[in-house]
Amino acid sequence: MRRLRQLREQRGFTILELMVVIAIIGILTTLTATNLGAWMSRMRLNQATDHVKRTVENTRKMALTNQKRYCIEFSTDPVYSNGQDDTYLIGLDVREEDSNNSATWTSITLPTALAGWTSDQTNKLHKGISLETGGTTTTFTATAACNGMLYNRFGYLGNPTADFSQACGGGNCAVLTLRNKDASVVEQRTLWVDQGGNVRQTQGPTAPPVLGS
Repeated sequence: MRRLRQLREQRGFTILELMVVIAIIGILTTLTATNLGAWMSRMRLNQATDHVKRTVENTRKMALTNQKRYCIEFSTDPVYSNGQDDTYLIGLDVREEDSNNSATWTSITLPTALAGWTSDQTNKLHKGISLETGGTTTTFTATAACNGMLYNRFGYLGNPTADFSQACGGGNCAVLTLRNKDASVVEQRTLWVDQGGNVRQTQGPTAPPVLGS
């Protein structure tokens, strides 16, 4: 009897028990991988949005500090597509006016913290993130040979009023919308820029910020 009890205590797992354990491990692995992928996609979207926001804010500070006009132009890469559209990148070119009201510009390359940057097919700085075009992102009117956001030397945007057509909490703004195109659940972030050059951020296109907050 004692020998039988010892054998029972020493026996290994049955095939059924092993199958149950393997199934549980598989389910947990799938759930973890899905959640991890969504988390990483969300982090890339947040980082890309923050990068664009910092670039816009730094450009405004340069205009105020150096008493010069600055231009931020946004670009797209028609070659780089994820099968949904052809605007699958973020491209920012920050340029400084050569002399007062000359409307001739030189791209800033140094210091890198204040320069423009590109996340495209070659330089996957923010992989899977797109700066949208069309109705979700403002198409800026060319002003003083600047095909983008034109900051004057007082830190205000010198673009035509028509570029600020999006209502944003008691005022009007231009908008920049970013999306994570590779994620199973597509999310987006929106940057709202008023004519004073101030930038605010929301998690979607339908919740404009309250100005002055």
